[in-house]
Amino acid sequence: MGSNRKYRPKRLNDSPFENLMQQMDQFFQESMKNFDSLLQPNSFQVDMYEDQTHVVIEADLSGYKKEQIYVRPNGHQLKIAVEDSSVFEEKNDQTSYIHQQQTFQRMERSIALPFPISEEDTYASFKDGHLKIKIPKRNPHTGYIDIEG
Repeated sequence: MGSNRKYRPKRLNDSPFENLMQQMDQFFQESMKNFDSLLQPNSFQVDMYEDQTHVVIEADLSGYKKEQIYVRPNGHQLKIAVEDSSVFEEKNDQTSYIHQQQTFQRMERSIALPFPISEEDTYASFKDGHLKIKIPKRNPHTGYIDIEG
């Protein structure tokens, strides 16, 4: 008996379009990773996690000074902003030409939480380019309500 191999349909990875499909998959995967940065070009990475009593927000702000960072609670949202400005001046004494260039950059992120943020109880630290914010949870010991009937 002969083999039916020549009559079986080819798998996708045996087809000449395998490479094209892999490239398309990779393109869309990379695009989705960078989609947030397309919507917010002046942004920075923020990680958020929680423990038993706090919500912790961390941001890598290497290259910035403490004086350039602003953290502001507003109801259920926390806004982290970074501002940087610089002035470059070039003088040529022979032609009395002065070239001056000034740049200003502002990046910010807003993080929404399911409870109001207390300014008095929130703690922020900045060390070695790493910003860490600890926000105490409201009602960390929530439980269930008994139902009568």
